[in-house]
Amino acid sequence: MIKSVYSLPMISAVALTLFLIFSPQMGKSESPGIITLPSGEKVCDLNGEWNALFEHFGTCMNAGSWKAIVKVKQEGNRFVGTKLSGGNPVTIGKEVIRGELDQKGYKKGEIYMPNWRWWADCKGKIADSCKKIIMDEGSCVQVTLERK
Repeated sequence: MIKSVYSLPMISAVALTLFLIFSPQMGKSESPGIITLPSGEKVCDLNGEWNALFEHFGTCMNAGSWKAIVKVKQEGNRFVGTKLSGGNPVTIGKEVIRGELDQKGYKKGEIYMPNWRWWADCKGKIADSCKKIIMDEGSCVQVTLERK
């Protein structure tokens, strides 16, 4: 009789523990740097602070290169990067990059061109297990972001 009284709470405790360990965790990533969207699509989680290097070339070579810290905020598959610090013509707190992701990684994006005060389309890629973003406008500037 005593054994049966203690066995029910013990079985319940073990079952609850196993349920909590092995149940799906909604809203958490399956692996570091990956999130699942409501559509079921898996994309990189870009939220956070990034070290950014803006390199100018071609007709923009005279603008030089500069470093900044960029805070990326992501909602679903869209992301926006805002300058937190750095020596460039963009005011702190302003957007410097934006784009979209898909299951293959980088889908499309734009870099803010402060000298012309407009956004330029750019190609890009995400590398190093979602820890590096390279955005290239093609004729003037390339931005490389690395997770802090």
